[in-house]
Amino acid sequence: MKNMTFNPFFSPAPALFDVFVNNFYDDPIFQKKESKSLLYDITENADFITISMVLPGYLKEFISIKLVENHLKISGKVAKEKSVNGENLLNTKLIINDFEQSFKIKVEVDANAVTANLQNGILIVSLPKQKREIASKEIIIS
Repeated sequence: MKNMTFNPFFSPAPALFDVFVNNFYDDPIFQKKESKSLLYDITENADFITISMVLPGYLKEFISIKLVENHLKISGKVAKEKSVNGENLLNTKLIINDFEQSFKIKVEVDANAVTANLQNGILIVSLPKQKREIASKEIIIS
């Protein structure tokens, strides 16, 4: 039997406790879902408002774009895969989550002429501004 010297300033209990707690909270149940900040640009010219959004890994079939009054809502869903190339997926850091992003449009747009295009992971939504006809009328002073 090995003799151990007593050291009142050393205790293996905190180290064992730290290992237990760290491994316990590494469980996926306790991991916080990372909120993905979507990257986008909004540009405006005389005729259009254009929103360009970076959406790598999303398919156009799973992206929804809705314009209701002056609010544009873009959302997307991702099918979670449990295997890649026939192999079981045990752990991944390639996080692609469902998303939803809303924009308040401050000018009137022609809802029937809105277009969207997804190419190379970039979604471009073009919102044509509503053309207002300025009626000219001579006002007679009475």
